[in-house]
Amino acid sequence: MAKAERINGTIKNNYLKQRKIENYAQLVKELDRSVSLYNNERPHKSLNYKTPLHVEKEALILNQQTRPMMTE
Repeated sequence: MAKAERINGTIKNNYLKQRKIENYAQLVKELDRSVSLYNNERPHKSLNYKTPLHVEKEALILNQQTRPMMTE
């Protein structure tokens, strides 16, 4: 729960507060944009300055490389 609150605070304070949001539709649009920027373009110190998307792709590749092969 604490991690979700931290991410919510980061998105709110670093992305949404700088926007002039006047209605719900704008909020949804800006929130989608902010989450995309957070996950795809913003390097994170805790991830060795990689983006979350980059780390996820690395994990998927590693998982595929280490998965046992089925034999007949």
